[in-house]
Amino acid sequence: GIQVSWSGAGWQPRPLGWALCLKDVDWGLWYMVDGQTGVVEKVALGKDANLIPPTETSLSLYMGLSRGRSYQLCISVLTEVGWSAFSALSARVDLATTLFGKKSAAALAQDMTASRQTMGRADAQSLPRFLPPARICPGSSAPIELLEGPRELLATPRMLQVKLALRGEKAAEGVTAKPLGKRLLLVQRVDRPLGASSGF
Repeated sequence: GIQVSWSGAGWQPRPLGWALCLKDVDWGLWYMVDGQTGVVEKVALGKDANLIPPTETSLSLYMGLSRGRSYQLCISVLTEVGWSAFSALSARVDLATTLFGKKSAAALAQDMTASRQTMGRADAQSLPRFLPPARICPGSSAPIELLEGPRELLATPRMLQVKLALRGEKAAEGVTAKPLGKRLLLVQRVDRPLGASSGF
């Protein structure tokens, strides 16, 4: 499996949860880790997952990994001000053809049981869920926080308003936004200093 750890010490604002994603290096496919079960699941449109509890800063990943594959990982943190962008990708991790190497079946079962017990704690159940973006860009894109509500809304087309703030005089160079059929409608572009009335 994969043993992954990260540093959460001294993080401000205080972390409320983590989102961990993996990239299959050879195929370019993305996977996410469910924070309650510890299972690695393929990222799919509209598929969400539990956050990893804020007190957890290391995981042993087994379930959902494929033999002989190579992975890179990235992580994002949720705080009171929102989500951070996903971190840069980790170093490449190559899994052996025999996924768990020389570890005995008994030792593997013990590790997996301990991992499920840790991930399935009550505090994990009280955390919000997250939805990975359709295209994960480490260092740029961020998870989408889901609020409690009727689940059938995910299958209903809805109008969303998105605001993008770019800092610096040249930050907007090369950035364009234009109507894209019925999927994107540019309402207004405002080029003025931050703090000025935007008109939204």
